[in-house]
Amino acid sequence: MGLDASGTPEEKEEHEENKKPQRNWRMIGAIVVVVIIALGGGAFAFSSSHSSLPQSTNVYPDNDSTCKSLTTAFSCTITLHAHSGSVTPADVKTVSINGTSATITVTASGASTVIVATIPIATPPCVSGCPPSDAINSIPHIGEIVVDLNDGTEVSVQLGAGGIDT
Repeated sequence: MGLDASGTPEEKEEHEENKKPQRNWRMIGAIVVVVIIALGGGAFAFSSSHSSLPQSTNVYPDNDSTCKSLTTAFSCTITLHAHSGSVTPADVKTVSINGTSATITVTASGASTVIVATIPIATPPCVSGCPPSDAINSIPHIGEIVVDLNDGTEVSVQLGAGGIDT
């Protein structure tokens, strides 16, 4: 039942008042749909995040692998060996240090592979002249190293200046 232009002002006002609840329910419905989509997208983002690869059963890090803090970078040297066969530079896919993708140099060394992985670090503005704890706490001293291998496995190790940190 529609109103024509000849309806009284009271009839028009009543008609407009009757439309308001419909608009409110449509608005609430739209908000619910947006929230459901947002939550669904968030769940998808969590489910698609990088999960750990299985640990390699053949490749392992040398006990002499180490990490050290430089002025503007945190650098780790990791030597990988294989229980059987050899490890080549082509076997290394990516390396991360403390969850950050590292710049790497990979070289062969006999049947092993040596990786030098580096990430930039923020040097505290007052390395000398500030309380020692400030400088020490702002530079990483231990690195969680994850080497993704091309065979779909990974090698992970925690390294410090003294080698493997257990």
